[in-house]
Amino acid sequence: MKPREPASGAGDGGPATSRENERGIPIAGRPTDRRSVLRAFGAAAGLAVTDLLGACAPPPAEQTPSVSVAASDLPTGERLRLEIGDHPVELRRDPDGEPHARSLLCTHTGCEVKWRADAGHYECPCHDGLFDADGRVLLGPPPAPLRDLPVAQEAGVVTVRLPPAGNA
Repeated sequence: MKPREPASGAGDGGPATSRENERGIPIAGRPTDRRSVLRAFGAAAGLAVTDLLGACAPPPAEQTPSVSVAASDLPTGERLRLEIGDHPVELRRDPDGEPHARSLLCTHTGCEVKWRADAGHYECPCHDGLFDADGRVLLGPPPAPLRDLPVAQEAGVVTVRLPPAGNA
């Protein structure tokens, strides 16, 4: 077997042409040094961290799912069922005129609870969970009260927002 001659461009200042590794396999492009590899690795790691941090950030407020109704459509003492996407929520106005909202998903398995005005409580049809008028657990397997949701009232409009997924 005859010894191979060094390829042009392998550090002799000549143009970058194809060269061969120690097994005789052609390698195209410029020679790769340790510094170039570390730069490329650092750039890739930086992009990965930036992408990861972006995925962990909550969506801006304008992208947080919400629903709005005219304040005049919410009489005192009435319970208004709304949906934010496929999430059922209840909006009501207390005797002092303040709006309040809560999720209508049972904290046990996520079934939709129903308000029973005649009994004065919410019922979960899946496992007979009961919640009082303020959403606190009365009976059954639910581990926590119904979740209150943020409400804002401005310029005659009442808006209910779902919290970001991590705060659910």
